[in-house]
Amino acid sequence: MNSIQYISIGPNCNVRDQIDKQRAKKATLMFDYVLTNNQTILEVFESQKIESIFTAKNVEIVKEEENGMVHARVRGLSNFYCIHDLHRGFSDSCIQSFCDKYIRRFHRMCEHISSDTKIAFLRYDQMKDEEAEKFIALVKEKNPICKFMLVVINATEDILSAENQVNENLLRISARYVAETRTPADADWTYIFNSIDRHLQNL
Repeated sequence: MNSIQYISIGPNCNVRDQIDKQRAKKATLMFDYVLTNNQTILEVFESQKIESIFTAKNVEIVKEEENGMVHARVRGLSNFYCIHDLHRGFSDSCIQSFCDKYIRRFHRMCEHISSDTKIAFLRYDQMKDEEAEKFIALVKEKNPICKFMLVVINATEDILSAENQVNENLLRISARYVAETRTPADADWTYIFNSIDRHLQNL
């Protein structure tokens, strides 16, 4: 099972935190520590040249926190929102470093897709069937023989079964909360990761 690459596709840092806790810490990838929606994920995968999106002129400062952290979003994407990367008083070179960092993270993610490693893309959110199908198609465009599964972790109570493997590339799974507060940290992540491992074993 150590050959599985777990890739967070958001919507925030909670999924990456659980990957680190449940499996192993590895190099940071594109969506690990940003806020995104489903459309943004598709837009990034559709991009023919990520360098044309991550430019200094596309970085918009949204607000400053009292602790000195600066919130930024990337124009050209519907919702790519960063709260950990920039500090008050940043320079132009910091903005360029910010862009370069996300370009590296994108290409690092693409290298995994191009490899023969089995991949689990984890999204803790609702995702419509057409969005999931488009995501799967975009991954296959990058590598037609990629062995992967999109795992949509359902954070609501309207899922009828704990696991529903729709097809060989899509697994919908209940968060199965272990506390009444029902935050992402309260999901049964041990169950979630064990289920992913079991399904990927058959790919």
